[in-house]
Amino acid sequence: MFSDIKFFPLFLIVGFLLLNVTAAFPQQSNTNFLAARAYDGGVGSATGDFNGDGKLDIV
Repeated sequence: MFSDIKFFPLFLIVGFLLLNVTAAFPQQSNTNFLAARAYDGGVGSATGDFNGDGKLDIV
């Protein structure tokens, strides 16, 4: 039952890489990874002000 437990870290790494690729895909850039994660199509998505303090959060 636990014979395939050694593959678990591999699944975690592959999953993390897939998450990075899919989250950064709208911007086509890894530098905008946080912007892609925070993007919800709502308030702040067009202005870059995600916490509402009136300043650009992610440059």
